[in-house]
Amino acid sequence: MLEALQEALSEARMEGAQAHGVVRVASSPTLSASLMPLLIARCRQRYPQLRLVLHDQVQRLNVDAVTSGEVDFGLVVEPDAAVPLESEPLLEDDFWLVCRSDHDLAAHEAAHWAQLDGLSLVLLDHSSGSRRLIDELLLKHGLACEVTQQLGHSQSVFRMVAAGLGLSVTPGLAMPLPAGGGLSVLPLLPVERRRIVLIKRPNRSLSPLARKVWQLALEMRAELAAAARPAAWGG
Repeated sequence: MLEALQEALSEARMEGAQAHGVVRVASSPTLSASLMPLLIARCRQRYPQLRLVLHDQVQRLNVDAVTSGEVDFGLVVEPDAAVPLESEPLLEDDFWLVCRSDHDLAAHEAAHWAQLDGLSLVLLDHSSGSRRLIDELLLKHGLACEVTQQLGHSQSVFRMVAAGLGLSVTPGLAMPLPAGGGLSVLPLLPVERRRIVLIKRPNRSLSPLARKVWQLALEMRAELAAAARPAAWGG
């Protein structure tokens, strides 16, 4: 009887330790490329029986997917406070200036927001979670900048800057710059940051499997934050 009990307890422990099933996570292309590979790889190591399915789409669709329950949770730029979601901070990501290497500002170690006044900018469009924040920062610093192009992908923005269509304000996680593009990246002073957060539906508990992945992401805060630093992309 004792052996049978020990066997039953051992089986129960093994069942509890293994995670079987699917967890769906929504993330924007920039975060999918920079942060999600680390999280998915670690999840596979720790929970080999769990399959993490990534929904790679723009911020607005990610918020909708979380709200509707299409995904278990999301990894996004902090949404507008009016959006009814529960969130937990994961890391912060600085904003940087991208310009051609032959631009006057490229000769400096850093650029100041005030130096952008009156210059033309190429920015991500409003489907990006960062665009709202960039607009708010331009207003905060009293800048009058013409936005010459609005694009859906950071690499497209960088190509437009390389073509001489303007400068860009971009989050660090949008790096690296295209190789051989003749571009420079400078820190913008004073430092301004965006918050990357985990979001889920309010007043709803995550499934046990989704909770495992959520907690794993929080455990990896320092490792994920390292991906947002210049050393991670050669800046």
